[in-house]
Amino acid sequence: MTGSELVDRLVRNFGLGDKPLLRMALYNRLGDVVDEHGERALQIIATVIDDAKCRGDNESHYFAFVVMKRLQDRGLLPVNEKRTIESMLP
Repeated sequence: MTGSELVDRLVRNFGLGDKPLLRMALYNRLGDVVDEHGERALQIIATVIDDAKCRGDNESHYFAFVVMKRLQDRGLLPVNEKRTIESMLP
């Protein structure tokens, strides 16, 4: 699956929510990650999709938060140093 195919599927499955520009930027970023890292990234994203579908409540918000965290944890997505949890603590 290519990144653009992933983007189309995410829009169909989760929609664009109440902040469509942000959600579309997320989907495009995920598409770029899949184009760059291939099957490894796709497996992580697919796992998060399955987890989100099981939650039932606000699945698109859960997906958006968790997919970024898991990709960062596995080194497929750089962590923005200004937005780390440690930097937000007093």
